[in-house]
Amino acid sequence: MLTSKDLMIGDWYAFRGHPYKCTASDIEALAECEEKGVPTDISEIPITAEILEKNGFDISDQEVKQYHFEEDGQRYHFSLRQMYNQKDGKPNGYSFFAFSVLTIIDYVHELQHCLKLVGINKEIIL
Repeated sequence: MLTSKDLMIGDWYAFRGHPYKCTASDIEALAECEEKGVPTDISEIPITAEILEKNGFDISDQEVKQYHFEEDGQRYHFSLRQMYNQKDGKPNGYSFFAFSVLTIIDYVHELQHCLKLVGINKEIIL
């Protein structure tokens, strides 16, 4: 469940199943609902291969589903690799590795945060 602390301006989230780009007033309204204990209908948007490919991420290793990103001829150094459940082999999020930091991400807003941390100010489109 998303909270006001999870989102930054420009992040994508879903409200009643429809995607929205987060604004400052969205964060304020969400924080107010949290303070009052009012439930919200917002949720995360899962990362999909389609979203990655639509945003210029290319598979650099088809076997392990590892993606890279290149813009204006500059290839950015990070690893975005599909993770799989060990029990059933089904896709289970992505590992994001950059500058000796590894984190597991599942949602578009988390990908947006990771990209900002490595200096990529990319506008994600859905």
